[in-house]
Amino acid sequence: MQPQKGHEEEVAVAAFHRHVAAVKESLPADRLLVFDVREGWEPLCRFLDVAVPAGEPFPHLNDSEAIKKTMERLMQGGDISTPFGSGPA
Repeated sequence: MQPQKGHEEEVAVAAFHRHVAAVKESLPADRLLVFDVREGWEPLCRFLDVAVPAGEPFPHLNDSEAIKKTMERLMQGGDISTPFGSGPA
């Protein structure tokens, strides 16, 4: 019997929350930043004790427009580029 459609997502979300809790319990609060990228530069720079980059927009590699363009390239048989290199040769 196959799991119900929402069941796999529930299992994954529960595993994620258990992982986050384990990480939070294993480090002192002043050594851990639980960061929501939607917050932009400020909390990250404050945690790292560095200045917010002047005139530098916060990178948004996975915004909806970028995902749409990536999917269009894939559907047309193209490859996808990433900021992490070109992948396996």
